Amino acid sequence: MAKIYSEEWWETNEGKALVEEKESFLIDEQSPLKFSISEFISKSHHNITTDADLLHDIELLSKANIDGVITTNWDMFLEQRFPKFTPFIGQDGLITGRSHGIAEIYKIHGCCSEPNSLVLTKPDYDEYRKTLICHLSC
Repeated sequence: MAKIYSEEWWETNEGKALVEEKESFLIDEQSPLKFSISEFISKSHHNITTDADLLHDIELLSKANIDGVITTNWDMFLEQRFPKFTPFIGQDGLITGRSHGIAEIYKIHGCCSEPNSLVLTKPDYDEYRKTLICHLSC
């Protein structure tokens, strides 16, 4: 899917504009799909719900006393709820222990703020598993 998307993406307005302003983000044929998904998520996560019960639950979550969060979500929801927490993007922060152990958000499948970090495609998952196994057995 990423390859097909990439082939068509270069001719879109989004693709042409991005190449002019951020060419360095294009590291492989998966980058366009990851960029488009990240842009969509970045723009759409602000209006999560209008349901009063869910908004109440979100408010309770924001007040919760927790040490940290591990998530596979790509959005910025947790950073908004816990603005004093330090986010770590990718599995390295979780595995290599470069943390303080408190007030941290581990985004082990990437984040929309760094499009190429998204664990999205089969090659991404293959690399994710390979890196995880290496860290656990090395």
